[in-house]
Amino acid sequence: MHISETQQEIVRVAVVQFCFELTESFPFAIKNKDEVKTKISSALDIAKADGANIVCFPELCLREEWISEIKEEYPDMIVIGGGFYKDNKNLCPVIMESDVDIPSQPKITSSASESSGIMGTRMIPGDTVYRYETQFGRFVILICRDFDNLVHYFRDMTDIDIIFCPCSNSASERFQKEADIHVEKIPSYALIANTGLYGGTSIFGRLNRSYFGALVDGGCKDAEDLTYKLCEVKKGREEVILADFNLIHKSVQVPTHSDPNEELISVKNIQKNPIHM
Repeated sequence: MHISETQQEIVRVAVVQFCFELTESFPFAIKNKDEVKTKISSALDIAKADGANIVCFPELCLREEWISEIKEEYPDMIVIGGGFYKDNKNLCPVIMESDVDIPSQPKITSSASESSGIMGTRMIPGDTVYRYETQFGRFVILICRDFDNLVHYFRDMTDIDIIFCPCSNSASERFQKEADIHVEKIPSYALIANTGLYGGTSIFGRLNRSYFGALVDGGCKDAEDLTYKLCEVKKGREEVILADFNLIHKSVQVPTHSDPNEELISVKNIQKNPIHM
């Protein structure tokens, strides 16, 4: 899906985690919609104030009728909306100002609660993964189980800058393991946005392990964690992770430049901001 040539070497990206509940019956939808809308607005305000170019939300945290308002109020950002059900399809919209019609990314791999194999039709699976080519880089969206099931297909595609995984799943550790493997195998970035009910919202990128101590001190990383998980939001927390991602230099510079001001660093300016109600 070609929208624009990449126009920036460094893009600032935000991934969002907050707590919300879904209805018990299919098709699932958010229960506390007014509260959720306030949280979404707060997260977008944080991202906008911090100069974010792209914002990614968790799976199924959106309502379709909010899209036009988001597009109007945040025209300078790309918002990966997390998703909602429409005609029994789990769709994640890519919200941005554009002269072309931008298709939503459908979920392809159903969860157990979405599966149609037990009692009639539930989630209708998609059959296409779009590569969105934008001014802020090239990315794909793999919704929840799609990430675990399909990410390996993208390990030969060096022209994809970021893989986003909006999810609402208790198995975030499994997704994080897959993200770490992906980043280790190919210079790329993997970003996970999960609900606060489960936690595990995180960013993955190749970074010199000498910087891990700073991430530990900043509350982004556990001291014993040697993976390429650079920052994580724990269960129950409502926070936005923001970071600068270099779309040209996605790996560790070898040899490391003697002058730190000349060193090419893949991910910089990492921070976590709380979402205020």
